Amino acid sequence: MSRNNVICTICSERFRTSDNIQAGSCGHAFHEDCLDHWRKQSRTCPICRSQDAAYFQLYLDFEELPEGASGQGGSWGRHNRSQGHSSSNNNNSNDNSSSDDYIGIMREYENLLYETGVYREEIEYLNQRIGALTVLNAELSKHGYSDSDVD
Repeated sequence: MSRNNVICTICSERFRTSDNIQAGSCGHAFHEDCLDHWRKQSRTCPICRSQDAAYFQLYLDFEELPEGASGQGGSWGRHNRSQGHSSSNNNNSNDNSSSDDYIGIMREYENLLYETGVYREEIEYLNQRIGALTVLNAELSKHGYSDSDVD
């Protein structure tokens, strides 16, 4: 069972190691085929609607863990066990630690991508509100209202 919870928001399927993944400068990632299909319809990012996002190939490596594994072993641990018991427990511990570190880093990366999208949406909303209030203020000024007259 994969511990990968990173999905393509266009098709809603999880990314696999074998997938061609494109990431935008806006921080959003998609399957290459999904993005190509989307870009035939629209030149904007499917999530944040950024017009000027540059896309680049993203290389991800998702480790597969056997059913019932609780974060121990991973592909490194399976490899060491398949070679017999010649490797020491210390090496297995280092490999498990590296695997756990990698999984933690990937989770953090996924969270940062999500948060970046949320913040971009919030900034876009606030910029729209500022623009609307600026227009309203300008129109009120034309009609002789001052800032202190409006609550």
